[in-house]
This record gives sequence, structure tokens and C-alpha cells, in this order.
Amino acid sequence: MNHIFVYVVRASQDPFWGIKQAILSEGRGKVVDVRFSESEFDHIDKVEYSRRRFFRAFYYPGIFACLAQRLTLVLDALQGQPAKVYFSDEGVWAVFWMQFRQRYSPTQIQGVNVQHGLAEPKVGRFMSARHVLNRLSRLVTGYPCLGLGSLGGAGPGAFETYLTYDEVAAKFVRERTGAAAHACPRLIKADLITKFRKLTGPTAKRISRALFAMNIKMRGSAIKCDVGQTFDQLLEMAQLLDGMGVRLVVRLHPGMNTQQESLRFEQHPIAKFAELDPHVSLHESMAQVQMVMSFYSTVLWEAGLLGLASVQVVCPCCDTAKLEFERRLIQLDGDLKCKLADLIASEQSRMGSHNLASIESDWTSVRQALHA
Repeated sequence: MNHIFVYVVRASQDPFWGIKQAILSEGRGKVVDVRFSESEFDHIDKVEYSRRRFFRAFYYPGIFACLAQRLTLVLDALQGQPAKVYFSDEGVWAVFWMQFRQRYSPTQIQGVNVQHGLAEPKVGRFMSARHVLNRLSRLVTGYPCLGLGSLGGAGPGAFETYLTYDEVAAKFVRERTGAAAHACPRLIKADLITKFRKLTGPTAKRISRALFAMNIKMRGSAIKCDVGQTFDQLLEMAQLLDGMGVRLVVRLHPGMNTQQESLRFEQHPIAKFAELDPHVSLHESMAQVQMVMSFYSTVLWEAGLLGLASVQVVCPCCDTAKLEFERRLIQLDGDLKCKLADLIASEQSRMGSHNLASIESDWTSVRQALHA
């Protein structure tokens, strides 16, 4: 079996790393990567993290054409040998893939989707309108312009197999698409877990540093504040934590303008009590802290996976986000000093008690499905 891994999302961690290492270690298949160039990733980022994403029909035809060409070259070189093609995102990429795969027989290629980011198990809005707009986009450009949601949003026939963060997502996908779906969080996050373990020593005895992962305000998201307003909301918490001997480390979202937002941070009063995260790679950031905080982020789920304290922050910037995994909750109102003291004391008492399951156990659960 040949395995083709398609990278359509720029990320500091490789969602395919654990799968590829397991396949290569068994010597049972050929592994091929299909990637965009850095300039193409820059173009994608500019579209996805702005209002341009609503007009992909004008920005993506060249991107889709390049991806189709590269996939065709790889698949044709296999001369009819079977292959599994992996994507680490859904959205418009799943719609593109569903269109592209019609060029080949189901016996030659099968699709595997690896979950990328948090996804609420629900059907997206305006589905009929999205289908209509995609049909119009195909007539004009040859390619779709809108995604159909996560967790099987593209519907039956897009992917034969889904790898998800948890069983709730897997069950939702199975019921929605009829495809096989397996929960294997540690396999998906094997790159992060492995790098994190290499950087961390003995378990700390107290919480001295807390990472806050920023979110981008985007239309339709649960985030209501821009960067400056977020700093305003976090100021009191940062000041109180500093007084308790806990340094708040603010990590900018990868879709933000780092230079611009770093300057905004330095000019804001919060800079007296907090610091900006200097690391690009997430595993380096998380290896330096004992607690991870955010409004709504995959980082919170990853923190729990790594055995770190995971805390969802609720305030006017984000008060409607729903997270399905285990984490602590703190509201930035009332007697915040007392709340923070209780939170830190509680989490310090649990430090070192997390039992991290092995990456290998996840591979065992999906091995047969990916080799078939």
C-alpha cells in the first residue's frame, strides 16, 4: 500500500508524523509527501485569516490547479498501484478532494482525513447555499470556493477513513458519512508529544508559568475582541498572577501579524505583568509552562494530552464557546484573586498525576484500517 500525505495547512507540528513513522518502521508501504511551497502557504494564510476566505473563487484557482497537478504526477507514477491519500484539514480542501478523486477508481485511491483543530459535532449552517455557490464556482473557475464544515462535512464518499481526536467526533462522523472513524489522539499528536517529552524534565512541583494562547477575531467565530481588547480583558488576571508568582506568557496566534501585535503588546500595560512567548514551535512553548489558558483553542485539548493544567477563560471576549473535553473553567469577574488562588492550588495538587497513554496503543487501534 502506498501512502500519500497532503499538506494543505501550515502548522508547527506534523499531524502525519506518527502515522508515517509507524508505517516506515514496519516497512509495509511507500510514503510520499505532497506540499505547497512557502510562498503558496503565505498566500493561503492571507486568504484563510481574512475576509478573503469568502472569495476563494478569486484567490484559489491557481492553488487548486497546482495541487491537482502534483497529486496527478504522484498517482500516475504509481501506475495503478493502490494508495491512501491523507488530508489534515476538511473545509474547502475536502470538497476539492471529492471532485479530484473522481479521476481515479475507488480501487486505486482511498481518502483518509486526519482531524485538524477543534470541531463541534454539528452540521454547518447554510449548506444548501454553499452547494449552490460551489456549483457556480466550478462553472467559472473549475474548482469549489466554500467548505462544507468539519467532521464529515463533505458527506459520504469524500473519505473512507477518518482519524479523530475523540470517540464523540468519531461517532458523529460514522453516523454522518457511513465511513470508518477511529479516535486516536496520541497518534495524531505524536509529533507534539515526542518533541515535548524530549524537552521536559522531572515534573515541576509548583505552577510558575502559564501560557495564554490568543485567538483571532473572525466573522462567525466565538471570539468577539480584537487583540487590544483581549489584552484589556487579560490585564487584571496577569497582574494578579504576577503577584502570586505565576508569570503569564502570551502566545500570539500564528495567523496574526507578529510584528504589529508584538508592538501593540509592548505598548499595553499588560507588558508590565506578562511576556510574549518567544517560541515559534508549540512544543517549545508548552515545555516551559505548567498551565495553559485560552478562550477557545486546540491548545487547551493538547495541554490535557500532555499532562498540563488546561484552563478555559470566560469573559466578554468569548463567553459562548463550548468545549467537550475535560478542562478547568475560570470567569474573569467577581473575586478574581480568590478564583485564581483556588485554581492554582487545585492544579498544583494534581501535578504529576496524569497517566499518559502511549502513542503505540493508538497505532495498534488503526493499523489494520490504514494498511488495508
